[in-house]
Amino acid sequence: MVLSQALTGFVFTLALCFVKAAIECTDDHCAEDPIQSGLLSWYEEWKQGFQVAYITVDDLRDEYDFIVIGAGVGGSVVAHRLAMHDSHPAVLLLEAGSKHQTSGVHPEITPVLVQLNQLTDIDWQFKSEPSDGYCCEWYNNSQLAMPRGKVMGGSGVLNYMMWVRGHRADWDDLMRVDGWTWDDVLPFFKKIESVHAYGGFRSQLDGVRGFDGPVIVNAASELRSRGTVFEDAAIEACEAEGIPYLPFGQNNGDNIG
Repeated sequence: MVLSQALTGFVFTLALCFVKAAIECTDDHCAEDPIQSGLLSWYEEWKQGFQVAYITVDDLRDEYDFIVIGAGVGGSVVAHRLAMHDSHPAVLLLEAGSKHQTSGVHPEITPVLVQLNQLTDIDWQFKSEPSDGYCCEWYNNSQLAMPRGKVMGGSGVLNYMMWVRGHRADWDDLMRVDGWTWDDVLPFFKKIESVHAYGGFRSQLDGVRGFDGPVIVNAASELRSRGTVFEDAAIEACEAEGIPYLPFGQNNGDNIG
């Protein structure tokens, strides 16, 4: 366990150093390096999604039509939906934590570093009940850390921002609840997301993906043009073993690949 934690810490520290060096590099050779220029372009694009207009106590109104508690992904979407209503209601979105850090190379906005946000002051640091004989028995006091976000953006700041709907068969065969089949939940998945990818193939994806919702979703495959020899080799190795490459991601009903 100690070795695993030390190795994890080393990997994240190394990743931080690489990202920081690539993004902050201003030499001419950095602009010519496809990996560094691609990383810089991606990072600047990524940061745009974290710009938030905060208000102070002095800006508060005497009353609001709706008050939404919790500015995670769910609360933010609810507040947005309410604010966009034709009646133009006054909506207040409250979050217990601090402002989101968006300057420089910060773990709060760098996906590969998000684990560094856990067990910090932006994490409620909840723990499971002590459990003997189950998954937590080897942890301290047999409790498992349950990170929950205490920051603008909620728990999305503490996880890897993976947007995964699950497999069609999981909804149809495992859930077995009326109103919760894949076809039942698909319209809501589409309604909530705004996919900023696959521009030239939108007509092929209209049936399964959403492009006008409040939650912006990017695609890892969009980074392939900025990828590395290692990434290409990994994909080729998987395909050689019969694991297909999914050009349109893992949210189309079949996420095996």
